[in-house]
Amino acid sequence: MSRTIQFGPSECTLELSGWRAVIAFENRITLPYRFIKHVQVGSFTPEPGTLRMPGTEIPFSSTYAGRFLYGNNWYFLSFERTNHLLLLDLEGHAKYRKIVVQVENPAEIAVTLQQHLLAQHE
Repeated sequence: MSRTIQFGPSECTLELSGWRAVIAFENRITLPYRFIKHVQVGSFTPEPGTLRMPGTEIPFSSTYAGRFLYGNNWYFLSFERTNHLLLLDLEGHAKYRKIVVQVENPAEIAVTLQQHLLAQHE
């Protein structure tokens, strides 16, 4: 898959490659663990009125990639389906309030991410 998450001691990095990086206008997002407030695996569909800025939305599909603005909140989206996604709620991040990505084994990644978050609070 051309979306991966690398775990470091104080931050994780979402990396996109290939055409997914091109249509998202982004190839790497670094997320210090201190900004991640909630992690879950679930479904996500952008609300009506969500604006691509810049981003890609393919009509009549579930493909979203890039930066999207909803209200005053910036989201980073990268998926081709609306379920079984990794959803991250952020607080204090310089760019984003929410990141939603389709990755292999999202449940395993969510558990690993939760372990890193817990380790940061010890």
